[in-house]
Amino acid sequence: RRAVAMSRSPRARTDDDAPPTDWLGELPPELHLRILEGVDDFSDCAAFSLASPRLGLLALRSGLARFKDPLFAVAMRLLLIERKEFADGEVQHYEGEKGAERMVR
Repeated sequence: RRAVAMSRSPRARTDDDAPPTDWLGELPPELHLRILEGVDDFSDCAAFSLASPRLGLLALRSGLARFKDPLFAVAMRLLLIERKEFADGEVQHYEGEKGAERMVR
C-alpha cells in the first residue's frame, strides 16, 4: 500500500468563496503585534480589542504598554457602555464641537 501525502496548508481561495469575517485573523501573529505596536490611542486599542478579541489578548499577553495602561481599561469601559447604550436604542447621536460633544437621545 502506498500512502498518499496530504497537504496541511489551507486551500487557495477562489472567487466563489465567501469573504472572511476577520481579515486580521488571516495574518500571522508577528504581523499582528507589529500592527498593534503602532496603535497609540487608547480608544483605538479598545476598538481593536472589541473587534477582534484574539488581538486584544495577544497584545495583553505580549506586554504591549498601551494595552496594560489603566487608561486602556477606561477606554474599554467607555466603549462597552456606549456599545450597550447603542444596542438598547438609547443613544441616537452626538452633537457639538469636537471634544465637547454631548449625547442626544
